[in-house]
Amino acid sequence: MQGLLQFWAENDAIGRTVVVLLLAMSVSAWVLIFWKGWVLTRARRDIDRAIGAFWGADSLDAGRTRLAALDREQVLLPLLEAGILTEPAGTLATRAALGSQLTRRLREALQRSDVDPRRLHIELTETAVMINPDRSVAVMESLRDIG
Repeated sequence: MQGLLQFWAENDAIGRTVVVLLLAMSVSAWVLIFWKGWVLTRARRDIDRAIGAFWGADSLDAGRTRLAALDREQVLLPLLEAGILTEPAGTLATRAALGSQLTRRLREALQRSDVDPRRLHIELTETAVMINPDRSVAVMESLRDIG
């Protein structure tokens, strides 16, 4: 502590300004780190509750309402919106294969919500895969390519 007081006493306004600026930057960095940690912890808890509530709903609208109420950080809602989005008929987006539409929508939703694609987990049932195995493999590969 004595060294800091000596430094402060021997320095001019520029040196003191640099010290104050470095201290402010350090404090703001630590505040940001703790805030982001708190937000991520809160989002993880919300996701765990929201997924169960969504799948337990009677209809898509009821599930969306439950999801919106529990998704305080808006992590899951953009993904749901992308999944149920219907493009206007006759556009290039509707002419693409369904698997391409799905991956494009998910990629756009992930970019809009700034969610790391590695955090997204998708469950596929055997029935869904076996209906059209070639298409399912193509969709899974395109989803893997997103990240």
